[in-house]
Amino acid sequence: MRLVVVGISILAAHLADSQAAPIPFVPHTFRSAATSAMSYRPVESAIGWVDSGRTLVFSHLAIYEASQEEWAIRCEESGIFALDVDRRTIKKLYGLHQFRTIRRHLCPFEPHDGSLTLGRANELLYGYEGGQHNVHVLDLTNMRETGIGPPCDYTALSLRLSPDQQTIALVSQCVHRRVSTPLAIMRADGSHLHVLAPKDTGGAHEPSWSPDGRQLVYTRTDGTAADVNGHVAIIDTSGVLLRIFGPGSSPDWSPTGEWIAYLSPGAVAWFEAAVHIVRPDGTGDRVVFAGQQNDPHPAKSHPYNEGSPLGPIRWSPDGHTIALGRVDSAGTMLWRLDVHSGTMTQLTSVDGRSNK
Repeated sequence: MRLVVVGISILAAHLADSQAAPIPFVPHTFRSAATSAMSYRPVESAIGWVDSGRTLVFSHLAIYEASQEEWAIRCEESGIFALDVDRRTIKKLYGLHQFRTIRRHLCPFEPHDGSLTLGRANELLYGYEGGQHNVHVLDLTNMRETGIGPPCDYTALSLRLSPDQQTIALVSQCVHRRVSTPLAIMRADGSHLHVLAPKDTGGAHEPSWSPDGRQLVYTRTDGTAADVNGHVAIIDTSGVLLRIFGPGSSPDWSPTGEWIAYLSPGAVAWFEAAVHIVRPDGTGDRVVFAGQQNDPHPAKSHPYNEGSPLGPIRWSPDGHTIALGRVDSAGTMLWRLDVHSGTMTQLTSVDGRSNK
């Protein structure tokens, strides 16, 4: 997570062998009559590694589809989970329906939009449109939710805690209310929120800290149709835009500081995305993995790559692998990518289904 992931010491084990079979993900509740006729296509997103890379914390959204236009999320089945990659077990940490501060909303937020991240030990940070505090801390030891940050009617997204755990990077319109969404930082207690580059008209998403906490890599958009996918950019904490890379999104800075991983858009659309790594100075950019088109395009269906990679991307603490999602006909499930060999290992599946 580029924070010092000392948090959530739930399980202790060693990393699984790359040849291990996928871990079936079993919904925690039965399908109701309202969803029994719908297809189960969950969406999972990596939140961060803990226990020195032995446990992956992730979100799971139980999505049921009748068609591309008709779908529903079961909050009781959705939530935050911990995957022990050696013991091959999944433990539910918190359900989306349990978030008391925003219970009035149906499935209050979608964790894959960057509104949820690892905090300090045994804590999660999440943002929402609350009015009182738009950033909250969830303590997993006592399930207590505490509001931090200034009063604001805008949802805080893309929260990331700095490596020294003293500063939170976030995307917020609480200070400068404009069409584009600016990148901001604030102290870990929610005070001293300020926009890094208030004169920059570009929008921001998905920041990730450098290991020394002096710079952030993020997805920058200029709001034009030509820049719909955004570009990967680096800014320092004084607000100086240091570098803009080629088109890309979901960047994550490796804990060793050597590489930045990101997704490049396809020539046509998101379903042709590829995983890249590049050095922070812009050199050494290379494709580590690209999905292959092997899924048929049914009539009236939007085509996509079978197993196309999706963000967010999360480096393991040793800097050798990254966790990410891949979308296929069964849903979006979690995989681990070895950045040296390009080998993908499936971590979760739906009813044992796998598309490699």
